[in-house]
Amino acid sequence: MFEIKLFLGTAAAEAGSALGYPAGERHALLVFCRQLRGSEPDWALARSVTHEAGWREIEFLKASTVDPTSADLDQATHLSCKDAMAQGSAIIVYADAV
Repeated sequence: MFEIKLFLGTAAAEAGSALGYPAGERHALLVFCRQLRGSEPDWALARSVTHEAGWREIEFLKASTVDPTSADLDQATHLSCKDAMAQGSAIIVYADAV
């Protein structure tokens, strides 16, 4: 019924971001969104999720479908897939600025 779409991109932290990054600082991020199986990546949904999490100037580079049961996933990705399936979305933000 559902699958996880993974969006790769960058965004700038918003002033007062809950994550504590300096306002305007750009970071790479992975956005996980639960979507109907077989649907095209919902770029607007990914943008909305990212914006609601305190990120601006969002630029997505690509999207793909991720198999949450794959043994090739690292722990953070596996947990983010699980969270996205349960809650609708999840984000991994890379600590180093780009």
